[in-house]
Amino acid sequence: MANKQQKAVNNRPKVTGVTLNISYPDGSTKTVTVDAWRVEGIFWSDRAVIEMLAPFYDKTERTTTYEELAERFGESRLHTLVQKSGEIRITPKLIESIWNTPGDNGHLPPVVMKTRKCIPTIGHDF
Repeated sequence: MANKQQKAVNNRPKVTGVTLNISYPDGSTKTVTVDAWRVEGIFWSDRAVIEMLAPFYDKTERTTTYEELAERFGESRLHTLVQKSGEIRITPKLIESIWNTPGDNGHLPPVVMKTRKCIPTIGHDF
């Protein structure tokens, strides 16, 4: 059985990148390519972020630092959401709060991505 599973994995085509087409309220657009080796999941709707991604962090205990979250989401999103010291547990509430907090440009994030290390990111300055 294990040999058949290994053979199936070796025969599976690989996704090497995903292209996101972002449309802003002012009519401007941006195209971003996501590295599929680094990112395992891309969530772009309220339902996907709140009902699929956020609950994942109830079952998976992941911690990170303020610095890493600030690098991934921008400090302006985080300063009212988390403490600057110690380890920060990624919780469903934190995911939902980040999703609903605008960045420096005034925009809410158009996506939240789950990386291979299970630390969320928006990946780009949207």
